[in-house]
Amino acid sequence: MRTLGLNDFCILLYNPETRRLACRASAGAPPVLADDFYIAPGEGVSWRVFESGEPVYLPDVRNSPEFRYYGGRRMDVRSFMCVPLLSKGKVIGVLNVNHSAPNAFDAESVATVRVLAAHMAIAIENAELFHFVKTLADKDSLTLLHNHGAFHSKLNIELERAARHGRPLSVIMLDLDCFKEINDAHGH
Repeated sequence: MRTLGLNDFCILLYNPETRRLACRASAGAPPVLADDFYIAPGEGVSWRVFESGEPVYLPDVRNSPEFRYYGGRRMDVRSFMCVPLLSKGKVIGVLNVNHSAPNAFDAESVATVRVLAAHMAIAIENAELFHFVKTLADKDSLTLLHNHGAFHSKLNIELERAARHGRPLSVIMLDLDCFKEINDAHGH
């Protein structure tokens, strides 16, 4: 941030379930951009950038009626840059860069942030794919229950937590005799 002369930034990712852009990370910004901040379809510059896939730079947001000041939470913003996060030709969110002074960015800054956003999008997509694959590896495909490896991993976490807090821990093991016959007769 210091190298690029940035005051703060916010990463908004698209959530297909809510059909909104949700703040997933920010740095340098006041804590008003919490996890509950989102941008609905059609709202402001960020949604336009998300839909069009084209970056927008506003040298002074006071000259743009489209700028929403993060729902009134960021009245300190004067310069604003919004760059799409593109992964495999698809926009997965936007990177918003803010500054409290007008005309804080130049053409080189916009180009640099575009390159940075491209790398961020790839990293985000890879992290999401890793999480998806890990979820598949940790659960049985039929029952969606945690498998043996996931059980031991979670057990270690709980053992450490119990030791850290000085609390007892109980584990219940349950075995049903002739369960195969139930599965065979009634299905899994």
